[in-house]
Amino acid sequence: MIETELNCVRIQVANRFVFSSESPSNRTHLYGDYYSQLQYLESALIYPIVYKL
Repeated sequence: MIETELNCVRIQVANRFVFSSESPSNRTHLYGDYYSQLQYLESALIYPIVYKL
């Protein structure tokens, strides 16, 4: 149980760092580039869920 909670905290810390260090403009460009190459955004939007430390 403690290990699961620790993993949740790790993911939250990583997500907060990533999203606090990017401006909305940076994210917009990233998603736009992603969509122009792959024609869908699902993978870009779920990467915080899939990516684990």
